Amino acid sequence: MDLDVLGGSVETIKKNGYKILEDAAFVRSLKAYGISNLILSDPSKAKQTSTTQRFRLRLVNEAGEEFPTKVEFSRRDSTSSDDMLLGNINPQIAAKFGRLTFSCFHYTAESAVLQKVRALAGRTETQARDVFDLYLLYLGGSVHSEKIIQKISSEERQQAVSALDNLSYEHYRGQVVEYLETEVRLQYDSQETWNLMCTMIRECLHE
Repeated sequence: MDLDVLGGSVETIKKNGYKILEDAAFVRSLKAYGISNLILSDPSKAKQTSTTQRFRLRLVNEAGEEFPTKVEFSRRDSTSSDDMLLGNINPQIAAKFGRLTFSCFHYTAESAVLQKVRALAGRTETQARDVFDLYLLYLGGSVHSEKIIQKISSEERQQAVSALDNLSYEHYRGQVVEYLETEVRLQYDSQETWNLMCTMIRECLHE
């Protein structure tokens, strides 16, 4: 889970983060989702800086299998209140987890598009999920070539195109498709769909 945070000291988030993760009642609540235990990694080795705060742990299911997990808080210098909106979680999504809908801040669609283009261009290890996320934003009508060209430099856009060209369908299958729910997987798991994603995103990045 990756969250962006505005304000709040490093020490406050560190203290409250471990307070929640070490709380017995919180661990018991996870059993409703098939998680029998939570094993925290050594806090002294966790990254706790002014830009990134990371909590590493392992979730243990009822069969004793362990799954490496992390919760990460990031502070972005470029983030402003204009980039965010306050809205309700989709009730259908909340219901899947046995919860009522609630309000939370999220990025505007335009801000999310720009972040994803920059992530595609700047990651040390290119991730196919950036392409998939941009495609979903495109399908939602949020990807506008003129806005990308206006706010992202030609050099950075070219880096994004180069990163896109270095990704393959196999990257996409391993990094994205394997994590989709079954009914959604059937819709997106094909070479043709991947090719269409790449073509659409590439066209949006060119002047």
